[in-house]
Amino acid sequence: MNAPRHIVSAAAVVLDDAHQVLLIRGPRRGWEMPGGQVEEGESLAAAAV
Repeated sequence: MNAPRHIVSAAAVVLDDAHQVLLIRGPRRGWEMPGGQVEEGESLAAAAV
């Protein structure tokens, strides 16, 4: 039996001077914050953008 696999992801809240939030429209989940899965050796900041 294989051990459960843990997936680490990161997202960012991006605001402009007018406090508007940046959202990305994804094809499957609709509107969401920019981000992504953290690959091995990648920083959380790099995965978020």
